[in-house]
This record gives sequence, C-alpha cells and structure tokens, in this order.
Amino acid sequence: MMKLREEWEKLLAASSNVLIFGTGSVGLRLYELMRETGQQEKVSGFLVTSFHVDGAAAKREIDGKQVVDCWGDCDHTAKVLVSVSRVYHPEVYKQLEAEGFLDIIEAHKFYNLELKSTDIFNENIDIKKYADTEIELDKSQQDICRKIILNFCECKQAFGGDIFYQSYPPLGIKGERPTDVRLESYGVKPYLTLKSDVLDIGCNCGFLDMVIADEVRSVTGIEYNEKLVEIARKSSDMLGKSNIAFFNVDYKEWQSVNTKKFDIIFSCAVHIWLNISPKEYALQLYGLLKSGGHLVFESQTLQSDKLYEAFCKELDEIGLKRVKEGYIKDDGKTDRRYAIFEKE
Repeated sequence: MMKLREEWEKLLAASSNVLIFGTGSVGLRLYELMRETGQQEKVSGFLVTSFHVDGAAAKREIDGKQVVDCWGDCDHTAKVLVSVSRVYHPEVYKQLEAEGFLDIIEAHKFYNLELKSTDIFNENIDIKKYADTEIELDKSQQDICRKIILNFCECKQAFGGDIFYQSYPPLGIKGERPTDVRLESYGVKPYLTLKSDVLDIGCNCGFLDMVIADEVRSVTGIEYNEKLVEIARKSSDMLGKSNIAFFNVDYKEWQSVNTKKFDIIFSCAVHIWLNISPKEYALQLYGLLKSGGHLVFESQTLQSDKLYEAFCKELDEIGLKRVKEGYIKDDGKTDRRYAIFEKE
C-alpha cells in the first residue's frame, strides 16, 4: 500500500497548476504542506462556493493567492484539491463538474500529514509544555517520557497541534483530549476484562490503547498516518505494552483481509475520514464484533457531523442495541455525542 506521504508527493509531482477548494483549517494545511517543500507557486488560488460575510468582509486573498467563487474567473483546467469534509463531497463535486472542472481530487485525507516542526528540538526542550512535571516519576519513567516527547516534536501533527491529541496520564503527558476523562465519560470500564480483544479504528498515537492495555488481553490499533503509528509503536515498546499491535494501514484495506473478531471496538470521531457509507460501515462493525461485544461510536464536532444520526440509525437497524448515549466535551471546547452499542 502506498503511504499517505508518498501519495501526497506523487500528487504534487503530477501537478503544475492547483486550486484548493476550501479555506478552512484543512485547506490552509494543504497550502502549508506545499509551502514547506517550496511548491506553493503551484497554487494559483483558493476556491469557495460563496463568500461568507458576517459583519466583516470575507478574506479574498491568502498569502497573496486569490480566493474566488468557483463559477468566477479562474482556470478550469487546474487540478482542484477538495479540502472540505466528505460529508459535503456530493454537492461540491456536482457543482465543480457543472462549472467545467475536470481534474478534481479528494484531498481532505492529507490533513493527517505532519508539518515539519519549528519547535527547538534539543536537550533544552521545555518538558512542561508537553507533560505535567508535578507528577512523580522515577528516573526510568522520566527518560521514557522525554523520549516520547522528543519523538513527537520532530513533526507537527494535525490533531492536537502544539501538544499531543491524546494524553497519557501515567506519565503526565498532556493531550488535547484527556484520555482518563474520555474513558470515564464513556463508562467502558465494566466491559474491559483480561479476556477482551479490543479494536481501535483511527487510534492516533495510541495513548488510549496503552492506558487500557493492562486491563485487556489484546489491543489492535489502526491508523492511516505513518508518523502517528511510529510514535505509538515506539511508545508502547518503551512502556513494555507487548499486547498491543499498531498497523499503519487504510481501514478498508485492513477490513478486507482481517479475520479477527473483537469484544470492544472504538470508532471515535473517525467515520467521516473512512469514505464509507453508514450502511456499509454498520455491516462491517457488526461483523467485527463478537456476540456480547460492545461498540463505542463517537461523533465528529457535533455542529458539523451531519451524518452521525445516519450512522447510528444503521447500527440500530443492523441489530446492535444502544445501551448508553451521552455528550462529551473533554477538550473543553468541542461538543461531541457518543453511543455505546451491544451485540446481543
């Protein structure tokens, strides 16, 4: 399988004139990814469907690149990198094709790619930025904590930004989403036993998996971003978590060859990244669960996840029983919903 970074580099090599559709965080990150390798001149501008004006004039220029309506005066032979969520792809593709664009590329997934860090990477790194130094650690734990942080600092991740996306409480490592708070909110402790096999779809740097590893038989983590898998593997090795296996693979490719079933599956804020219909995903999750098993299914940002209910409805109709529902705002800023389903 081609790595995400390799796919991105191949795409850029085959492109000479690029328009980025969308000026949100993903679109801006695509531009930064091009700029870090000196290829920003290939970007002739940014496309939007309309200008959003809320009391102030919308931006019509980003780093000297013009922001234009897709039906405006622009080069329709350019390669269009679509940066918006897959939820909006049907309407976006339809409009772009109607306007005469022929080379349209799904680029939202490249948001996962890391940017080269501008942090000072040396022995004087500020550990307090990444970990709670008030937590008492022995010398061995301190060394592991520092090595994990240094590994992270080599590249800037999309998820979590300047700190890890997930926290690792045993070492005091901070994360945008505190792992202990998440597990407590989900209420999954009763389902974790030493006979449990766990699957985490979109495991990020794997800290959630490492926290529960001592309470279960095995954990399988799937992650498309090779840098995050590198962090996960090195961290779990240093921590001696021998019952975790992390795979750098596309979920659909992994699912097509997997034969293992699981007692617990985590699908947390990942479904819109998979390019899969609610019905197809529900069928696959049902097949991956053992009888009596549980699925933790979490939404993206609540306001933007238009398909969360559609996914939950398909999970209901496939025969999974909702045993718990709730809201979570573990990072203090992002509202999400979650549901726990049981396969009877």
